[in-house]
Amino acid sequence: KLNPNLQKTASLGINVLQDRGYYRFKMGYKKALKNYIQFNISYNQRLNKKTSIDLEIAKNNNSKESELLEVVGKKNYIKAKLSYNFLASLKGTTTIEYAKIYTQDELKLASKIKIEATISKIIRSKYPNLQIDAQISYTTYNRKNREIGIIDRMLLYPDSSIIGKDICGGAVTLKYGDVATLEETRKLKLYADFTTMLNCRKKLGYRFRIGVTKKVLKNDFLNLYMRLDKTNNNKENSKKLHLDYKLYY
Repeated sequence: KLNPNLQKTASLGINVLQDRGYYRFKMGYKKALKNYIQFNISYNQRLNKKTSIDLEIAKNNNSKESELLEVVGKKNYIKAKLSYNFLASLKGTTTIEYAKIYTQDELKLASKIKIEATISKIIRSKYPNLQIDAQISYTTYNRKNREIGIIDRMLLYPDSSIIGKDICGGAVTLKYGDVATLEETRKLKLYADFTTMLNCRKKLGYRFRIGVTKKVLKNDFLNLYMRLDKTNNNKENSKKLHLDYKLYY
């Protein structure tokens, strides 16, 4: 079995701000079981005081469709999101995503369509802020026949799930202090979030994350967190320690 316990990514991004939105371009190099180049282009436009749209195109981005894919997978996708602010503290979003999922050694596993709707309620806006999100989603996969590749050497069980079944479900997330993840944060701050998930087959899952952020120098941003996952679509569990350091100029 492979044990890819360390992955590293270096990237460079450019943001172009406008009166009613922004453009963003990011390109990076990921060192994992197979090394490859990533890029991402996103666009945000505020249509009026309450409504905004987001468009995003990515190639070789991180795949989070299962714990196995998060370690040895990648995906290309296009995503569109529509957001509407009902109140200052209440927002609704609808997202549709089309993706093609690959292993890091370029074997195509599936294409995917996901539709998702979320309602977000801000309970307290100042740090440590509190927010609760309620979400429903539907995901369908078109699986491809594949050869044995790098991901097969990661399987812990004969019936381990690489790509989940077509699935619908819901999730509730409680966020504590997540404004600390904004890049304007200067002092050392703690944040955490907990998500519980239930799919249409009545299987439960969870996700827990806790982390700290801080500016170390004048024009930088440090984000260190630990995450625990147990999805409701397969047997796999995962533990992740993530360090993200950004330097601005």
